[in-house]
Amino acid sequence: MTTKLIKTLAITAIAAFSALSSLATVTLYNPDFEDADLYPWANEDAATLSLNTDLSHVFTNLQSAQVDFPGRDGTGIHQDMPIDPSDRFQTYTVSFWVLAPGFTAPVGVRSCLWEFGPSGIVFNNGPWTFIPAGSTNWVQITAVISTTSGDAGTFRAVCQIAPQGSPKVSGSLWVDDASVTLVPVPSTSELTWVGGLAANAWDFVTINWLDTVLSTPSRYTNSGLVHFTDSGNNTSPILLTGTLSPATVNVESSINYSFSGSGKISGGATLNKLGTGVLTVANTGNDYTNNTVVATGTLQLGANEVIPDGAGKGNVILGGTLDLNGHNETVNNLTGSGTVDNSSPNNSSLTINSLSDNPYNGPIGNSGGGLLTLIKSGPGMLVKGGGPDSFAGQTIINGGRILLQDATFFGSGSVTISNNCYLMLWGTLGSGVITNDFYLYTVGGSQGGSAKNSIFMDSGAGAMQLTGTIHLMNTSDLGAYDTELLTVSGKVTGPGALWKSNPEMLGYGPQFRSGSVILSNPANDFAGGVVVYGGTLEIQSNGAAGTGDALVWTNATLQLDSSAALNPAAKLSLADTSSTVNLAFTGTQNIHALSFDGGATLQVAGSWGAVGSAAVNQDAHFTGTGILNVATGGVVPHPVINPVAFDSTGTNLIISVSSVSGHQYRLWSATNLSAPVFWTPVATNSGTGGTLTNLVPVLKSVHSMFYRYQVD
Repeated sequence: MTTKLIKTLAITAIAAFSALSSLATVTLYNPDFEDADLYPWANEDAATLSLNTDLSHVFTNLQSAQVDFPGRDGTGIHQDMPIDPSDRFQTYTVSFWVLAPGFTAPVGVRSCLWEFGPSGIVFNNGPWTFIPAGSTNWVQITAVISTTSGDAGTFRAVCQIAPQGSPKVSGSLWVDDASVTLVPVPSTSELTWVGGLAANAWDFVTINWLDTVLSTPSRYTNSGLVHFTDSGNNTSPILLTGTLSPATVNVESSINYSFSGSGKISGGATLNKLGTGVLTVANTGNDYTNNTVVATGTLQLGANEVIPDGAGKGNVILGGTLDLNGHNETVNNLTGSGTVDNSSPNNSSLTINSLSDNPYNGPIGNSGGGLLTLIKSGPGMLVKGGGPDSFAGQTIINGGRILLQDATFFGSGSVTISNNCYLMLWGTLGSGVITNDFYLYTVGGSQGGSAKNSIFMDSGAGAMQLTGTIHLMNTSDLGAYDTELLTVSGKVTGPGALWKSNPEMLGYGPQFRSGSVILSNPANDFAGGVVVYGGTLEIQSNGAAGTGDALVWTNATLQLDSSAALNPAAKLSLADTSSTVNLAFTGTQNIHALSFDGGATLQVAGSWGAVGSAAVNQDAHFTGTGILNVATGGVVPHPVINPVAFDSTGTNLIISVSSVSGHQYRLWSATNLSAPVFWTPVATNSGTGGTLTNLVPVLKSVHSMFYRYQVD
């Protein structure tokens, strides 16, 4: 026991309580005797008391209590204190200073803290201290008590008296400096969940944890490692309260856990899902900045958007299963080879926000029957393999690009590509068929501008086929590298134009221009026309080029395999002398107009073909045996042909034309006008107007020569 002769020790005890109470939301009174209205005291059992005793010669005019007791046990003095739920399941030091002078036998005294609630009374009693007979010293009576009631609304601090002797002595003793002080629970930086108290609360006051190092009950403190193991209470969801900032959360159990409540996991935490069990996360607002790692087992969503995403947040690394469970979730940089699933009959969505390039090689499914919508956002590249993917629901690509290594990545739904994003059929994909419908909203690249590809192929020397319907909602691209072949056998429809992309626009160099795209469906009715910006675009069947015009850009080739590949109302424009058209059909293809300068001016009407073909107009832009029948030509003034004369030597003819400013002149010659006429180019003026004068040798070996001028 402790004795004292001065009041300063009691004041120290009060100050200690005030400091400790700031560590938690403790609402207990400091049960001293200085104000009977603020601190109402009552007698215990048959004792009587007075709160205004004169002990000023000891306590400098501070009030104390006098307790008169009969010679029997169970008497004393007590105070009832209302409490908050946060005061439950705590440990307290209960203390009284007692003076018991002039007794002929010892007097037993103990400190108690009783809990009163709807379920009953819990009696928490400290050890007895026996004040010897004849004592004249103040004695401190102390007990350290852990409360256990889950529904207590009141604590009772009791100084209980047990007189000794035979017969038992009776008389008076004095009590002062009563205190109930919260005992901080010591903790290391590693905790293991025990739970079971305060509705499984994960907060800062409930002793629901075991200090892993000290093996002692503990409250939660921030910045450490917390474990959820098979030994923890999982009979109800764990209720998170406040901003919880552990360094690491390891859920490493074969039993299932669930996080809920109004609190959040924050700070630099990492969430690790280990073990075969299921962790259901239903609390929203989590904003921890490190990774979410599902190594084994299942991380299941219990609400929308429970995993942090965006700038400054971590990635999701998947080895087990991410179960969307009918909810919507956005994650950063999904990597690993685990499974994404929707086990619910309700629809869900997963947005992969690729802040940088990331590989994901796991399957995606919807085992519960609800649709799963997959959205690719963010500027980075998602490299996807590891299928087959079986989910039903659409795929939306509205950020960055996807490098697809498995033909069944998209499941069975449609694929929408927008926001100048693109899909690349890449790497080990090889030959295969993609059956999905596509909706292409991307605006295609302008002439000489940056690439804005929608579907692009690079798989060695592979050959891929798109059999679903391609909806061109705007100008969109298809492309293929080097020797690859992409065949579009599904119907192409919509108001947009189709560009055959030039891979050089992505920085791969001109050697990659030779890839080919084939349009083979005769039901194609897209209205925006085709632009061959690099490599070869092959139109295999009648009508497969849609209803619009055709433009062949620099070093690109348009191949027409049938005599009605282009719409008869289409204008065919070639950008320059490097643009070619392979007329790989037999017979005649009707078109509306023909241009050799990107559409600025029109060539003359009539038949056109390769040099050496049966066409009246033969040009090096063309190869193959087919003939183009051009309905309308350029509307230009008729050239003024000057009189023909011999030069001074008499061996050359002077042939000239003038007065057609702003146009290019071409001079052609032929030896006869019997069909088929073979016109041979003689000269082209170097300007865009003025007079073209040519000296043409007189050929004595032929009977006659015919010349004509062409004005472009």
